Amino acid sequence: MSIVYKIRDKETGLYNDGVRKYNGKDIGWEVGWNATGKIWHSVRGVRTHMNSCIRGNGIPLAWEVVEFDLTELGRKDPAEFVRPEKIMETLKK
Repeated sequence: MSIVYKIRDKETGLYNDGVRKYNGKDIGWEVGWNATGKIWHSVRGVRTHMNSCIRGNGIPLAWEVVEFDLTELGRKDPAEFVRPEKIMETLKK
C-alpha cells in the first residue's frame, strides 16, 4: 500500500498540475489545473506546494487534498506491452 496525494478544486473538479505560472505584474501568480493533475508522494511535498501557492492569500476554500491508495494489482511480462512486429524486428538482429 502506498498513499499519494493530489490537490483538487471542488468547484471545477480539476486537479492542480503542480505548476505556478506568472501572468504579468497585474495578475501575478496563477495555479494551473487539468483533468489529471500532479501526484505528490508525501505530505511534505503537498505542504510545500500549497505554501508556495497561497503566500499571504490564505487557503482557498474550494481546494481539497485527495488521498489515493496505490495498490499492486498484479504483474505482467513487458512483452505484453510491445507490438509483435517490434519483437520480431528485435529477434532478427
